[in-house]
Amino acid sequence: MKVSFILSGNVDYEAFEKGYIGGTEYQVWGLSKEIIRKGHEVLVISGCNKEAGITLLNGINIVKIKIPIKNTNFRVSPLKALFSRIFFSRMARLSIEKINPDFIFMTEPLSSYFISTVNIPKAFITHNFPYGMLRFFLNTNCLVKSGLSLLEKMETNVLLNSNIVIALNKAIERFLLLKGLNKVLTIPNGVEIDNNIKPYDGGYILYGGRLSPEKGVLYLLQAYKKLCEEERISQKLIIVGSGPQEYLLKQYARSIKGRVVFIPWLTKPNFMKVLARCSIYVLPSLYECSPVSLLEAMSFRKPVIASDVPGSQDVINHEYNGFLFKARDINKLKEYLKLLILNPDLGHKIGQNA
Repeated sequence: MKVSFILSGNVDYEAFEKGYIGGTEYQVWGLSKEIIRKGHEVLVISGCNKEAGITLLNGINIVKIKIPIKNTNFRVSPLKALFSRIFFSRMARLSIEKINPDFIFMTEPLSSYFISTVNIPKAFITHNFPYGMLRFFLNTNCLVKSGLSLLEKMETNVLLNSNIVIALNKAIERFLLLKGLNKVLTIPNGVEIDNNIKPYDGGYILYGGRLSPEKGVLYLLQAYKKLCEEERISQKLIIVGSGPQEYLLKQYARSIKGRVVFIPWLTKPNFMKVLARCSIYVLPSLYECSPVSLLEAMSFRKPVIASDVPGSQDVINHEYNGFLFKARDINKLKEYLKLLILNPDLGHKIGQNA
């Protein structure tokens, strides 16, 4: 069987050769390896800024489509990102017609729009909450806001044209069922555990991911600042990642006097090493689908703190294998950080329960 995955065309997170990939791309990479182990062929259609073509990487065919538009990230330039997604979708449709796969997995609505009309069995994986990304990033852009209903209709068509929609959490499944979709299956993200990495307590608090508004990193900084003003703690805060809020976050961190360390986007193996050494992992997102970094931290038996949103709710049993706080509530986040720092035995117990 020949299987194709359609990515978003966002070149910032699709550099497979260098190992710089986002959460969705990491899931696609893992699924592709498993499908190949079953004896099938996999082609991943992705975007690039350089030459188009096909690269064979660890048995996976990476089909590269050149994107002529820079800043393909919704968080940086929503209008350019919109046009790049639609351009990518049209070009990916041409590639699909040549490849003629037996099955297609789609991962992002706009980049899947033209793909969804081909007469080939296909599934759509909800790596973002349906319609959520459009409203979150496009509602602030006056040029795009007026066309939001049209874009939502495009996303609806992708969902309706899919043979199956895979929801990453129960909240998404309920939402889609209320919308009238009855072909929904909930399958959360998975993680690949490297048993060669031995976890230990390196004495720091960690966040890893995009530095963009929906990730809530500013609230983590604000909570950490209040904690440092109230308590004498040795644990520094390490923030791993890149994104449009990077300058803003670094400017704010200057008020915490050298206690915050920023590390640029890491390859997955290097990030896992940093994750395995943290004391506490924090995920302060405003929304999540199926948070991979949270699962990875728990696999290392790390105490975790996350905002009380779908996705994280599915993973954390509050006060048993982690702590949940209301999104944006910096006082509650500060309290849980303080609780774990001052009670290391509690942190160990929480990590073991995970």
